[in-house]
Amino acid sequence: PYLPLAILKSFNWSIKYGVSEYSPSAFALVALVLMAQLKDFELSRTWANYALNLIRTRKEYEVARSRTLFVTHGFVLHASLPYQKCAQRLLEGYRSGMSTGDTENACWNAYVYCDISFYTGKNLRRLSADW
Repeated sequence: PYLPLAILKSFNWSIKYGVSEYSPSAFALVALVLMAQLKDFELSRTWANYALNLIRTRKEYEVARSRTLFVTHGFVLHASLPYQKCAQRLLEGYRSGMSTGDTENACWNAYVYCDISFYTGKNLRRLSADW
């Protein structure tokens, strides 16, 4: 019950003190709460896109890329984008996490990537070539 409160607190800090390298992840998690708890798909997609725009336009936010891609494409945007597009972005999140040392989120990206690949019938030989 406390996770949504922690997410909203980090979101409020971004609003109050300005955007930082933690903001993309906070915005992505707000999108997750909007999707999972409030079932507001349009607003959740909007906040997910805000998070993605931050990591796309600000190189200093590279440390948040892996987590942001994991949350946005693993939990929010899969409802509105083709699974293959989400899988590509999750693979990008894996590579980003491994290059920045964020191995936890890199592994979560890899897990959801493999999960999507399995359910969409991707050939295992092609799957192994992605790594």
